[in-house]
Amino acid sequence: MQVNNVQALGLNLCYTYLDLILSENIGRFEYQMHLKLNGGTFNGNLANSLTNLSWIFWSQPSPIFLKGVNVHTKYVVFITISHNDLMDDSTLQSIIKMAAKLKVLALESCHGIIRTPDFSGCPNLERLTFEQCSNLRRIDCSISKLKCLIYLRIYDCFALEDLPEEIGDLLNLQHFSVQQCKVKKLPDSIWNCKLLREVHFESRFDDLDSANSWELPSTMGRLQNLEVLIVNNEYLKGQLPFGIGSLPFLRILDLSYSCVSEVPRTINKLPCLQRLKLRECNKIQELPVLPTSLTHLVVSSKLLRATWISPT
Repeated sequence: MQVNNVQALGLNLCYTYLDLILSENIGRFEYQMHLKLNGGTFNGNLANSLTNLSWIFWSQPSPIFLKGVNVHTKYVVFITISHNDLMDDSTLQSIIKMAAKLKVLALESCHGIIRTPDFSGCPNLERLTFEQCSNLRRIDCSISKLKCLIYLRIYDCFALEDLPEEIGDLLNLQHFSVQQCKVKKLPDSIWNCKLLREVHFESRFDDLDSANSWELPSTMGRLQNLEVLIVNNEYLKGQLPFGIGSLPFLRILDLSYSCVSEVPRTINKLPCLQRLKLRECNKIQELPVLPTSLTHLVVSSKLLRATWISPT
């Protein structure tokens, strides 16, 4: 087989002395569509090479990462970059600015990223993940341009404290997950995302400031497709809104470690609710009648009375 017919190439250079791939050599793979590279990097200009590339996975590059390289991303639909301390904001921006067809972008352990890039150049993005990017502090407001985004996950990004209200412009969003960050509350606009099926929002704090307390709004009843609502956040307080009873497909409700004080009677109107978790919700004094569909229940509160009536 001639090398110029190769469509997928995987190289593991982490444990070798061969950490440079010359552009004139890789350029022979003119039909290559998939590239997986562990360790190493390219040397030279790739502007006229790998022009059919659609899938990039790049992990643990050498210290000369992207030196003099111009990666062709016009047709790329999938990019994963992991364990890359040298990836910074400007480098990431240069990679995706021409990726108009990009559908999946995932960054893991890229500690040089401080803010997300301008997403205007990739309007077709469907899945976006930032995981263990310890210095990520800001989500750029251009995230509102991602009208095709259905999946957003931000995990273990300790420096992130706020989410932009522009997230509410993601009208096709179905899965929203922000976990193990320092974000104190959900953006108010998140309840505009009417196609949401899953919301995962989990954060714990050593010191609490009551000025940051917030409540779930009555507008959450608009999310008629919602199946999973997990909010483990100590700043969440007050009574659950009556509108929670109008979520016909809600299967999992988990408000553990929050300061929620009351569960409304309307929870009994949830026909699909199977799992209810209220672990260490120490403001709750009693529970209403629960739906008969329930199969898993976890409740603990220092104030819980023994007057709870089980479903019949």
